[in-house]
Amino acid sequence: MEKKKFELEKDGKLRVVINNKSDLMLPVEGKNTKIGEFTQVTEQRIDKEHIPSLKAYVKGQRDMAKKQMDQLDEGLKKLIAVDENAIPDKVMQECAKAIGKGSKAFRKEMKVLNDNLARMQQKKQFLQQKEFIGKQLEQMEADLANIEKPVVL
Repeated sequence: MEKKKFELEKDGKLRVVINNKSDLMLPVEGKNTKIGEFTQVTEQRIDKEHIPSLKAYVKGQRDMAKKQMDQLDEGLKKLIAVDENAIPDKVMQECAKAIGKGSKAFRKEMKVLNDNLARMQQKKQFLQQKEFIGKQLEQMEADLANIEKPVVL
């Protein structure tokens, strides 16, 4: 989990301290096992005259992420409303392989099923992308708020 602290120093520089804490994972007896934690601390100092540049950059990244979210929403609207949990991933993968290996006539007959499998996979990918981009947007919004009103030292 990443925590950021924004501080305005006496010389006008913006000090950003990023604490990135995460689990330390290693394979133990064939299983990915948490063996501890790590924290990585990064400290940045932004010159006073470049604070507006940083703010503009973060806003640009936020706007691009919002545009991506809109595109994902539009793509999801176009997909059929099928519960992606109705068919397990393994079954969908095996069906797609079997269709690909079948005769030309079989592949033609299975086109509708194959198209539905592809749409369900695409829907699942869109939802995962939305979740990831949504978290990034939250972080960018928090960063912008903190750039606007950093803690004054």
